[in-house]
Amino acid sequence: MVVHSKSRTRKLIAVTWLVPLVLASPYLYCRSFTFTIHSRYGVASRQICADRFDDLGHFRRGFFLLLFVVVYLVPMILIGVTCVRVAVTLHRPTTAGANDAPITKQREENKRRVITHHTLQTHAYTQF
Repeated sequence: MVVHSKSRTRKLIAVTWLVPLVLASPYLYCRSFTFTIHSRYGVASRQICADRFDDLGHFRRGFFLLLFVVVYLVPMILIGVTCVRVAVTLHRPTTAGANDAPITKQREENKRRVITHHTLQTHAYTQF
């Protein structure tokens, strides 16, 4: 309950909403203009919207580097670390210590029940 408290859940939800809002906010600094193509077949004209990052100096490079790190690199590293930790945990041998004695005893009893049940079913099946 300490790890999954209401306040922590609220903070995670707030961060989940705030990070995309902050990352998308530079796109509010856009403008629309007419894009025209001339050819021998005629003229095609469309109204398009484009960012104005070039007006801000070196903002474009920094912004897209930030996007690369936050949207691609950090999640990829977290996924990789998580997968490695899961693999290490799964390949770690289990040991029965002094504290595991009741659990080990229960497991052995369950194994006997399964083997006995399987033997009874096999014996009953061979009689028919």
